[in-house]
Amino acid sequence: HSFPTRRSSDLLSLTRDTSCHGVMAVPTPRFYLVLDFEATCERDDRGWPNEIIEFPTQLIDSQTLQVVDEFREFVRPTEKPQLTAFCTELTGIKQKDVETADTLDVVLSRFQQWLSGHVGHDSRAALPVTCGDWDLQRMLPGEAHRKHMQYPSVLKGWCNIKQPFEHLMG
Repeated sequence: HSFPTRRSSDLLSLTRDTSCHGVMAVPTPRFYLVLDFEATCERDDRGWPNEIIEFPTQLIDSQTLQVVDEFREFVRPTEKPQLTAFCTELTGIKQKDVETADTLDVVLSRFQQWLSGHVGHDSRAALPVTCGDWDLQRMLPGEAHRKHMQYPSVLKGWCNIKQPFEHLMG
């Protein structure tokens, strides 16, 4: 395939001009917060109560597009604590990875402390960027609702990178 040559900064700069979920069109944030959760799952079971089992993020400087820092932790599932063979096959995450991990509420608290160390308490300084809407539209809010927990406000708005990509590439 031949794609038009575009700089990644062109693509990411469109996040301020493209409709992103829960984010008003604002000036380019100081940071992009790239994330992609892994969750429990079972083959062919759409009713499975997915739980986050890996919480990986990279904080990217929006001007230089360099990685500033990373936050990555495994999360211990509590509703269905035993990973399925399908889940391990799909994610590469093993039971031993999550058995000694902290629960989501503890990991979210550490994530908030980590992020605050970089952006202070300005939740608009970092724009979460996902590939699809599943992570922040369904996964985190759904699990937080089931478990009666709050999560950082910065994760309530995001940019699905597929939208500016489509806008840029046509």
